[in-house]
Amino acid sequence: VGVVAVANGEGFATIFRSLGATVVPGGPTVNPSLGELLRAIEADPHPKVMLLPNHPNVLLNAEQAVCLAVKPVALVPTCSMPQGLAAVLALNVEAGLPENRARMERASSAVQTAEVTRAVSPAYLYGLEIRQGQAIGLLNGELAAVGDVDTEAALITLSKMHLNGAQLITVYYGSTVQEERAGALA
Repeated sequence: VGVVAVANGEGFATIFRSLGATVVPGGPTVNPSLGELLRAIEADPHPKVMLLPNHPNVLLNAEQAVCLAVKPVALVPTCSMPQGLAAVLALNVEAGLPENRARMERASSAVQTAEVTRAVSPAYLYGLEIRQGQAIGLLNGELAAVGDVDTEAALITLSKMHLNGAQLITVYYGSTVQEERAGALA
């Protein structure tokens, strides 16, 4: 059993590849087409494939790819890169699709994802006023915090997570963030 994973950014793509996945570039603003997903499924050397969309915007095309693929494919409806990584780590290459789907769904559903980005336009959502360029924190894809600096939005977002029993917090950062800033947040 192989894995096809949609990955947002070269860092995540490298991690997925290192875990043996076939990678399709994509994410929140660049969704892979149905054709791209099907080509990746067929290019994967394994006779059966687990498909990880890793973003809600990719889910519809992923569902269609499962129906149209020539080889057997099981969809694990991951909605973030960290969920996808948890899922691929739970893969048992000796097991079949149904068992792997159950294992990978359990692993991915245990993951909470906090993201910090910048607002591209002003908005008023969930009782929060957002100015263009302000740092915003998303918790499992939903707006959770607004701050003037990234760290402020991150800490507010993390404070809203249910961390009882949490075993691990991992900080991933993009190419626009310096390692020292990511380390200070950690």
